Amino acid sequence: MDDKALKGRYGVRYVDTIVSAAGYEWRETGSGADVLAIDGDIFFPEGPVGVQIKTTHKHSISGTNLRLSQTAEQHWVDTWAKAQRPLYFVVVVVPHTATGGPWVKHHTAGTDLLGTAAYWSRIDPTIFAPKNMSVAALRSQRMDATTLLQWQLDLLGGYGG
Repeated sequence: MDDKALKGRYGVRYVDTIVSAAGYEWRETGSGADVLAIDGDIFFPEGPVGVQIKTTHKHSISGTNLRLSQTAEQHWVDTWAKAQRPLYFVVVVVPHTATGGPWVKHHTAGTDLLGTAAYWSRIDPTIFAPKNMSVAALRSQRMDATTLLQWQLDLLGGYGG
């Protein structure tokens, strides 16, 4: 795999680890089956929420930018607008190495997963317009186990609960 593909896989596994550690189930969208612009679902007892993940080294964990933005593709927005459940955009930040060397290091004593963090925001398909196709995770919303409690409440709120 090239570096971009490795980072993409790592980002999905990173989210899976947070979800699993919190006691919920993560189901990844199958390879080539990402027609709904969702990389996977988190299953709560009440139902699933969808997650779109982007992994990047273009931001740093200690950065000061408040929004970690990505240009959304029109077909993403079109499918997100049809969703009847909460959807979330997650940016997983992995370090950029100045030498171009590996950002994950494997050695005989184990594997070093260099500084990684994930940030999120709820997707609101109504905000997109031809001149505004930006979707962003907010640096103030770092993903952890408590994030999943918020997402579960969002799901319940969507069902009138």
